[in-house]
Amino acid sequence: MQRKTIIALIAILILAASMLCVSAGAETAAQNGYDAAVRNGDLYFILPGAAGDALVYVPQNGQAAVLTRAGEISDLTPYNGDLICLVTTNDESAILRISGTQVSTLYPFGTERADDLMVHGNQLLVRSDHLLYTIDPSNNVRMKLSGAQMDQYVVEGDNAYYIAAADQIQYGAEGTDATVQAGCIYRLNLQTGENTLLLKSGAQDLNVLSGNLYFHNMADAYAADDAVRGHIYRFAI
Repeated sequence: MQRKTIIALIAILILAASMLCVSAGAETAAQNGYDAAVRNGDLYFILPGAAGDALVYVPQNGQAAVLTRAGEISDLTPYNGDLICLVTTNDESAILRISGTQVSTLYPFGTERADDLMVHGNQLLVRSDHLLYTIDPSNNVRMKLSGAQMDQYVVEGDNAYYIAAADQIQYGAEGTDATVQAGCIYRLNLQTGENTLLLKSGAQDLNVLSGNLYFHNMADAYAADDAVRGHIYRFAI
């Protein structure tokens, strides 16, 4: 990629951040599925590329710099006064800590792939091999929270809401021969470990906002582009 193209992309992302009202006091924002964060007035964002993702640092006064590269970089999140993110190359993951321009490994997964890094209190949550784990970086301890297999999860308060990888239903839609498998929505109490079925219909693309779950409900499916899609639903929790 030519230098002018890179500079143009950086300018576009900075403009997008300003349009999203990302100020010096803001924590995080997302644009087109990739993360951005502001710390002490400096901008950090993840830039996708053909050779992998790049974590870019843009100070208030100075020249932009690439802090690290990996096959995949995601979940750029504030943690204990710094930023953390999840990096994965060749299905080997690690949690990185970003302090200013310094990048260090906070927790390595070795030859294991991890997804969906989130902060819950002083601990970190991550999904590996469909299972949810909590990580305490202060003592390098990882603990499995449940034997429930998850395709995706979100956190609200002391509960994780997830799409089950085991409890799945097959759906089709009139107008196409295509079918899709989608898991039901469950709630896992992070304090007690109790699992509760919330919705006995398959869901995709689960998100949470202001006490509501948002998802594509595959039980209310339709055909689009020779594929099965689900209408968007809201579920008050």
